[in-house]
Amino acid sequence: MKKFFEKHDLFKIVGIVVLVAILLTWLVGYSYYSQGTLATEEFNRVGLFDLSTYGLLQIFYFTVVFMFVFVVGGFYKFVASLPAYDSLTTKIASKLKGKEKVFVALSTLVFASLSGISVDYLVLFAIIPFVISILSKLNVDKITGLVATFGGVLIGIIGATYSPKITGILVDAKNGLGVSYGYELLATVILFAVTYLVLTYFTFARMNKNNGKKGVALLVDPFATVLVEEKKTKKSKKDSNVSTVGLVIVLAVTFVSIILAFIGWDTAFNIKVFANAFDWISNAELFGQNVYSFVLGSSLAPYGSWDLLSAAGMLLFASLVIKLVYHVPFDKMLDEYGEGLKVIGKPIVILMMIYLVLEISVIFPTIAFFVDKIMSLGTNIGTLFVSGVLTSIFTVDFQYVVSTVGSLFTSYSNINVAALILQAAYGVVSFIAPTSVILMLGLSNLDIKYSDYFKFIWKFVIAAIIIAFVVLAILIYV
Repeated sequence: MKKFFEKHDLFKIVGIVVLVAILLTWLVGYSYYSQGTLATEEFNRVGLFDLSTYGLLQIFYFTVVFMFVFVVGGFYKFVASLPAYDSLTTKIASKLKGKEKVFVALSTLVFASLSGISVDYLVLFAIIPFVISILSKLNVDKITGLVATFGGVLIGIIGATYSPKITGILVDAKNGLGVSYGYELLATVILFAVTYLVLTYFTFARMNKNNGKKGVALLVDPFATVLVEEKKTKKSKKDSNVSTVGLVIVLAVTFVSIILAFIGWDTAFNIKVFANAFDWISNAELFGQNVYSFVLGSSLAPYGSWDLLSAAGMLLFASLVIKLVYHVPFDKMLDEYGEGLKVIGKPIVILMMIYLVLEISVIFPTIAFFVDKIMSLGTNIGTLFVSGVLTSIFTVDFQYVVSTVGSLFTSYSNINVAALILQAAYGVVSFIAPTSVILMLGLSNLDIKYSDYFKFIWKFVIAAIIIAFVVLAILIYV
């Protein structure tokens, strides 16, 4: 068992948080905030059957997340088995040789920018493995690969501007804080830009240090596999070109569709073009019948309103198109999806443990008790920030962070600053918390020990906290 936890320390550290969440229910009574005031009730302790019941029930609650991650794993295990995919990523990597830092910086920025306006930043995991494939062929180390992809997503959370997933929760007048999209936009953009630059600086310093150094843990594509043989066709002379071009088209259409579908065009930007186009297509008739609606199905939504199941469906559809283009046997495609489940199995188990912490903290609430103790020291950006950090660790998802302490933050004199404090606290702690979904998905998928990652990231986390406090202090006192 000791050797297991040394090798798989992610299970240990997340397991410790699960045990702490359970222990808190035995030490503190049921507590929550109601209109900014702490309310307490009798103890509501987690027992053995509660643990097993909710441990299994969270599979139902968060099926969308688990199924999406599984489909991503199956999709990339399938496409990585194609010679065309290996050829495509190799060609891209060869053109980027000598420009590794530029690509790392650009990748981090792109993922950060998309995350900051995304309906659900987790959907970017549908694109990240493709970039990982390229980075692995550029021989960057594991943590650099993590920062260039998953790290970018986390930067986007800190500096989210028009993200329905982050800002949208704060905008909600009933369950959020009632701010508006684009609140404190300049301060948020500055927070985004400076934290991005600092993270890039630390990453470049790491790359310089590891350049030519022996024993560095290089990034390995977790979905790389033995290439399958494609059936020969009469156009064998054009196989290399046709194979690469066909895959480029399918991947480009898939990636662009997913990106466009997860931007809050209507909700965040008040752009109606996609909603109007969708209505026109849905209501269009052929021979007096809504044929287009029948073909597309009733579950399809306009761009800006997709969920993770829709993104998973897009990947499944892309898989079928790729199968037809490259004449891959159907049973081979199914086998590769099965192998993908093996690869993605560890990350899914880690996510299940994380969401168990969320369930315990929400169904058996205790965090408000400790937040109230912190706030008894005085209401200021320091106590609010620490309260946001503590709540974020145990309630995992920003929606539940806001529902847990949102009413407390609304009592602060400047509601916009209070919202930015909560957002910044959640974003910063996501870089280091064992319950950060994006972080732990990245660490487990790329087989990085938490201890190794911590040695790199702790300096950035301290810097990010200082940056956040400086920005917040300027908003209040200048």
